[in-house]
Amino acid sequence: MIFFANRNYRIKEAITRLSPESKLHINLIGTGYEINCALVQKELEQSAIQIAKSFLESEEENQALISSPYFEALKSYRGPNLFEPGQIEFWKDRKRLKTYKFQEIVQSMVLFPILNIEEVRLSAGDERKKAIAFGYQEKGFLAKYSILSEKFLMDDLRFYVIEIPTVPVKMKVLYKVVYRGKELKSVKEDTVLTGAMLGVV
Repeated sequence: MIFFANRNYRIKEAITRLSPESKLHINLIGTGYEINCALVQKELEQSAIQIAKSFLESEEENQALISSPYFEALKSYRGPNLFEPGQIEFWKDRKRLKTYKFQEIVQSMVLFPILNIEEVRLSAGDERKKAIAFGYQEKGFLAKYSILSEKFLMDDLRFYVIEIPTVPVKMKVLYKVVYRGKELKSVKEDTVLTGAMLGVV
C-alpha cells in the first residue's frame, strides 16, 4: 500500500510543475472501438440486429440505418478498451513522465485507484428490452489530449469509462477525458480499422 501511495505521489509531483508555456500531453495507445449503444424492444431484437449488421457491412457510413425507431436512446462512444493491451502516457517537453498499462488501470479500479475514473455500465434496465452494442475496432494511436496550464493538478483529471459486458469480448471503453470540468478534445489520431463487433446484453 505504501508503494502505491509513493508512486502516485511522485507522478503527481512530476507533472504538477508546468511553466506557463508548457503543455502536458496525454496519449492513448492500443486497441479501441467506435461503438453505437442503444436499447431495443425484445420483440424487435432480431430486426435491430439485422439493421446493425447492414450498418457494419455498408461501405459508406450510413447513419440513416441506425436512425431507425428500433433503436432507443442511441449513443456513440469512442476510445480504448481497457481489457485489451494498451497504455496511457503522460508527456511534457518531449519527455515521457509516466506510462500506465491498461491492465494496471483495470486492477487499480478495484484496489488502489491510479486515476480518477467514473464508470457506467451498459444495461437494458428493463426486462422488456435488450441493450445492443455495435461498431468498429481500431488499433494504433487512438487519441492525444493537450493541457495548457501553469499548474496541473492530477486530482482535477477525470476519465470516463463505459462497461459493455458483451460476449466473447468484454469491454471497458474509455470514451471521455475531462480536466477541471471541461471535456478535452483529441488533437491527434492515427489508427487502422481492424474489425467490427456486435453484441446484445
